[in-house]
Amino acid sequence: MKYLRIVLFTILITSCATEAGYREALDVYVEGSEEFLIDSWGAPDSVYEANGYKYLTYYKNSSVYMPASYNTTFYGHSANTIGYGGGAMQINCKTTFKIKNKEVISYSYEGDACRM
Repeated sequence: MKYLRIVLFTILITSCATEAGYREALDVYVEGSEEFLIDSWGAPDSVYEANGYKYLTYYKNSSVYMPASYNTTFYGHSANTIGYGGGAMQINCKTTFKIKNKEVISYSYEGDACRM
């Protein structure tokens, strides 16, 4: 039951943000300049060059607080409530843009926070 509540809460907080929305936001940069990307996203967290391509990678890490679950048991005119679970959950997104001749030619991403 505890895990079901966590899954439902995660779906609730991410229901307005979608992976499709994230792809749409990234599509804006394809065929755009490297300079435009850096002006928009800031300095990349890492840069890698190989075979004439440059890869700019950005990391987004954050915590989401998962509320505790409570169970109340009634005994006649009294009640006993016990809380369990709760705490911070880490979410992240790694987005990499592939650059050729100072132009963004593609992107890739992975992680559970890649939503827009």
